[in-house]
Amino acid sequence: MESQTFDHGEDGKFSSLEYILDESCSRKSGSICLSRHPRRHPESLFLVLVLDWTLFLLLRFHLSSPSAILTRSDYQLLHLFTLSCFANLPVPLSARHETKMVQFSLTSALALASSLFAASTLAAKSNGCGSVNATLTTGVRQINVNGLQRQYTLKLPDGYDGKTPMKLVFAWHWRFSRMEDVVTGVSIQPWYGLESRAKGSAIFVAPDGINKEWPNDGGRDVAFADAMIKELESGLCIDTDQLFSTGFSYGASMTFALACARPKVFRAVSIIGGGQVSGCEGGTDPVNFLQFHGTEDTVFPMDKGLELKDRFVKNNGCQAKDITMPTNPGQSTRTDFTCTKKKLSFVAYVGGHVGAPLGEQNPLAPDTTWDFFTKST
Repeated sequence: MESQTFDHGEDGKFSSLEYILDESCSRKSGSICLSRHPRRHPESLFLVLVLDWTLFLLLRFHLSSPSAILTRSDYQLLHLFTLSCFANLPVPLSARHETKMVQFSLTSALALASSLFAASTLAAKSNGCGSVNATLTTGVRQINVNGLQRQYTLKLPDGYDGKTPMKLVFAWHWRFSRMEDVVTGVSIQPWYGLESRAKGSAIFVAPDGINKEWPNDGGRDVAFADAMIKELESGLCIDTDQLFSTGFSYGASMTFALACARPKVFRAVSIIGGGQVSGCEGGTDPVNFLQFHGTEDTVFPMDKGLELKDRFVKNNGCQAKDITMPTNPGQSTRTDFTCTKKKLSFVAYVGGHVGAPLGEQNPLAPDTTWDFFTKST
C-alpha cells in the first residue's frame, strides 16, 4: 500500500496524519481508496469529531438553501472521509472526486466547513433575492386582500441591490391617522425613528388602516399583514428571519395582535402605548417582546398595558418581576425579565398617551427599539 502524508499543523502541536492508498479496496471498487494510518493523536481525533458534527449541521441546515455550494453527495463524501480518520475505514473516491479529495487535509476541511456554515445563514433569503421579476419600488402599493382593496407605503433603503437580504420592519399608525403620518413623522420621528437608525439595513412598510384604525375584525388586518409579507418576499430580497413590527396606540395594539397570531413570523415586536383592542388570536407562543407605557396614559391606563406584558411573561417563560415605576418628569425605567424562551423588556416612562415617549426628539423609544430588534434571536 502506498502512503501519503497530510500536514496538520505548523508548530508540532498536531503532527502530520498519514493516509494509506488502499490498493485492495481500489481494485474492488474501481476507485481510489484512502485509509488513515494506525498512528493517531487525541488532538487529531478531536478535530475529526468537530468536523463531522459541523458537516452534520450543514447537511441539516444548508442543503435546503438555493445557494448551496456542494451537493448532498459531496457532503456524504466528506462525512465518509472523517469516518476514515476516526475508525481506519477505507474511503472509495470516484474519479470525479479524486482531485477534490486526494489533497484534502483536515485543516482545509475545517476551513471549508466553516465557510459553508457561514454561507448557510443565507438560507433565510426570500424568493425575491436576485429575481429578474422583482419590480417593487419605493412608493404606495395597492393590494387586494380577500376582496378588500388595501394599501401600504414601501420604503427601500438607498443602495438597495436586490441581492442582499434586508430586514423588514412594519410600522403601524395610530387611530385617526394615516400611513403618511408614520412616513413623514407627525408627532413622532419618521418611521418611529427607526429608519435613520437602520442605516440602510432594512426595508420599511407603513400599512394603511380601513377607516384609520385596526380593529382586525375577523382577522382581516392580520390577513393584510400576511398578504403584504407574501408580496414583499416574492418581489424583494428580504431576510425572512428578520421581520419586525412596531406601532403606537392602535398601531401598538395591531402589533400585539401580530405577536399573538404570528410569533414565528416576526422576530421581535415593540409596542408603544398599546392595549388589547385588535384581538389576540393564538397568543400562547413566545416572541421577543418590548413594551413602552406611560404612567399617566388615560387612553390605555397602566394596568391595561401591564396585561399585554403579563401574557408574554407567561409565553416567554419569564420569571415574574415587579415593574419599578418612575415618578419624576423626564424619567423612565426599564425592567428586563429573565426568560427561558424569548426576551421581554418593559419600559415605563413619566407621561401620557404619546407615540414619542419623553418627547418627539427623545431617543428613548427609537434607540431602545432598534437595539432590541438587532439583538433579538
